[in-house]
Amino acid sequence: MSKRVSKRTIVIGAVVLVAAVFVLDVSGSLERYLALVFPPSALSPAYLKGKYDQGQPIRLLIVPGHEVGVGGAFYRNFWERDLNIELSEKLVQLFGRDPHFQVSVTQNWAGYYPEFAEYFENNRASIRAFYTGLRDVMRSLVGSGVVQKKMDGVRHNAAKPELGMRLYGVNKWAKDNAIDIVLHLHFNDYPGRPRNGPGEYAGFAIYIPERQFPNFEASHDIARAVLRELARYFPISSYPPESAGIVEDQDLIAIGANASLEAAGILIEYGYIYEPQFANLAIRSAALSELAQETYNGFKRYFEGANTPVRETVIVPHMWAHEIGEGAKNQPDIFALQIALTRDELYPPAGKSRDDCPPSGNFGPCTREALRAFQTRYGLSANGKLDLNTIAKLNQIY
Repeated sequence: MSKRVSKRTIVIGAVVLVAAVFVLDVSGSLERYLALVFPPSALSPAYLKGKYDQGQPIRLLIVPGHEVGVGGAFYRNFWERDLNIELSEKLVQLFGRDPHFQVSVTQNWAGYYPEFAEYFENNRASIRAFYTGLRDVMRSLVGSGVVQKKMDGVRHNAAKPELGMRLYGVNKWAKDNAIDIVLHLHFNDYPGRPRNGPGEYAGFAIYIPERQFPNFEASHDIARAVLRELARYFPISSYPPESAGIVEDQDLIAIGANASLEAAGILIEYGYIYEPQFANLAIRSAALSELAQETYNGFKRYFEGANTPVRETVIVPHMWAHEIGEGAKNQPDIFALQIALTRDELYPPAGKSRDDCPPSGNFGPCTREALRAFQTRYGLSANGKLDLNTIAKLNQIY
């Protein structure tokens, strides 16, 4: 695959594509026409899994959302970008230890790594040509009826022009460097919430290219595998347009607006920034570690099968040492208890969902009832308390 895409190549490709719309049967799919520019083999699940099975490393690009000085959502004393960067570090550690993956990451706490900063600066003209060429093609495809414009998707804040060009630059860099999968990391926010208070919604969602786009199939299959793993411990978004867990989108640059991403692309909103497991430093790192592990597990089970042995959780084994009363908040021991009981299908308790009872580190009615179920199972006094006898049994089992 070419390491660079010239402006001339893009313009010629655009002309060929536009001509194809009018010369060929316009009832065809977007994939049919974009195949003239994007090799279909690089977009298919069969190609990705075949590469993995042959021992060729999967080239994964991790993109923590937002930039220095443009930190995304803000809650109390931290920015969304803080979560994105910390989570990216944990993911890089997991994937970096696995020889099946070759991992790149766009930025760290200080900003973009030099490879990306220099690429954006030195390729401004070609990145803009990449964008405008594909935008014009897409407009032609929509105008001719080959592509149906989706009007009922989730509304997003428009990226500032310079940031938008860098996002297109990421997509072009991914193409130039034969990246197989691009993974964007984000956390959500609810704009109607009080300034320093929580909002109405909670839970995670995974955004993928809309099904008319050429990288839909592989993106969808990976997203589905990751969704299964994340949903073992964390609730799917309660925001109605995201409630299915996987959201198809035509407009997010990160996952290939204007068909600008050749690789499989997924963007995960890992939760809402004000959820207690993210807002409280005492349990944040543990929560992000668990999210990273479940994401990695999803990738492994996508490539190797749903029954592939993985580390089910990073939270247990755990040693509980102190009694904790109902009403306690932001407790690492309670977060670990909730994860442990989730693994044994005792949390959330009967009659409750993960929406009702997310892993939060807070000892409320959900945790009390789950403890009662645990105590009943193991012949303890079913008082719903984290007492010494219960602690001893927890330490014995987990």
